[in-house]
Amino acid sequence: MEKYIEETGISYCHIRPSFFMQNISGIHAFEIKYFNKIVVPVVKALTSFIDAEDIGEITAEILCNPDKHKNKAYSITGPEAIDYWKVAKILTNELGRKIEYSNLKPLFAKKYWISVRGLDKGYITVMSLLYMMTRLGTAKQVTSTFEEIMEKIAVFC
Repeated sequence: MEKYIEETGISYCHIRPSFFMQNISGIHAFEIKYFNKIVVPVVKALTSFIDAEDIGEITAEILCNPDKHKNKAYSITGPEAIDYWKVAKILTNELGRKIEYSNLKPLFAKKYWISVRGLDKGYITVMSLLYMMTRLGTAKQVTSTFEEIMEKIAVFC
């Protein structure tokens, strides 16, 4: 899509956020709330979470100053890449109860999302592909883009 947009000759600014921090409080909140577990099949892979509020803030900056960001692409991450064991530790501290990372195998996680959660199969396919890419190391990159453009540190857990 980005190449197509660029080939049209119109001005652009591509915004490429890493994993939304809200995935934890959104799609994965069910297991955290009811089972004190995080069900994400990525083993020890690192993820550089970014808060949706930070994405919105940097997007507003870009929209308010289009000439400054014309024909650029920004990969936006939080300030650190962490594994889900650390996510569980942070949640344990914040919630005041023990949260564990279950580290399920991908096939078992997929079956769980279908049979227990009843999630849409198309959505599960997308989640499975994203987590496969994460296991391969694609979510561990950390950039200073947010800090450089906004002149402050992104929110972190």
